Amino acid sequence: MINPCVARPPTAACPMHWSPPPHADQNFTSATMLTLNSQGQQYSLFDADRDSVFEPVSGGHPKVLAVIVEKEAALVMAIELTGARQVDTTYSAIGPNTDPTAMPASGNALYTGPANAALQRSATPSTQISEFSGTGKFTVDFTANTVSGSMVYTQSSDTQFTQGSAILTVTLPSTSLTGNTFETTTGTAHFNQTPSHGTHFGPVRIEGDFFGHTGTTLAGTFDGQGADSGGNAAYLHGGFVAEK
Repeated sequence: MINPCVARPPTAACPMHWSPPPHADQNFTSATMLTLNSQGQQYSLFDADRDSVFEPVSGGHPKVLAVIVEKEAALVMAIELTGARQVDTTYSAIGPNTDPTAMPASGNALYTGPANAALQRSATPSTQISEFSGTGKFTVDFTANTVSGSMVYTQSSDTQFTQGSAILTVTLPSTSLTGNTFETTTGTAHFNQTPSHGTHFGPVRIEGDFFGHTGTTLAGTFDGQGADSGGNAAYLHGGFVAEK
């Protein structure tokens, strides 16, 4: 399971953890009992209509959560207001990891699936968070034990961008696999359409894990820091769930 305490401003504390399905090899379905605990509140994966969104099991809390669910992994996005009214955005890729001894030993595979990202241009206020959605494509060379690819985002909650064409691209350079996982701190992110706030990014950390019996699902998260044209800190968080 990928560490959920990564996609956030570096001074924030990790706010959440998850409870796994009852069987390690169980796929995620609308019947999966999966819960998320955050700041004393518990959330369930599916609501009464079987929609893939986290809802509070009890009590109220100023939080918005969403999740992308594939059959062998789930990408969880959490946006919350902390006690100091700061915005805290977290991404986590969760699920039953592939046994490293069951990973393919040779060959190549293309993994494709949905990707999500959030741009947080300062700690406050919450209205400065922009969300992006798109597609991730990753090529894995099991013979050379490497992975590379990119996430291209074509939709955004920020109306200044032209929807349906490339807005933001996050690139994973060729990175070595270690068993069933990988991590690099040399990823890149850039806007394909110039934003009015002029945000640019430094190096992006990207990590991923393989899920399922034989590594048929690849899911992960990324985070990077940059600045807008006014010199204000900006944080980029995101993740992906891809299948071959």
